[in-house]
Amino acid sequence: AELGIGSRFGWTVAVESDRIVVGAWSHTSTAPAGGAVFCYTLRDRLWVKEQVLAPEGLATEDDFGSGIALAGDDLIIGAQGDDTTARN
Repeated sequence: AELGIGSRFGWTVAVESDRIVVGAWSHTSTAPAGGAVFCYTLRDRLWVKEQVLAPEGLATEDDFGSGIALAGDDLIIGAQGDDTTARN
């Protein structure tokens, strides 16, 4: 999941101990501007990318990752543009 221009990577960030989660809510992953969340862990003083979250079924401009909260083992991700009852 390469970041493109305009992905808005880093506009939302949550940090908990040795973990950081970064939103890229305009990233084109499974849909144009559907969004994605990048998860990193601190190892030997380096941030290592563990995974990229981009659920299947995202629609254009769902903005997945537009809100992030991290507490302990719980991660909550917002998608402010999700409109499951209408089309974009």
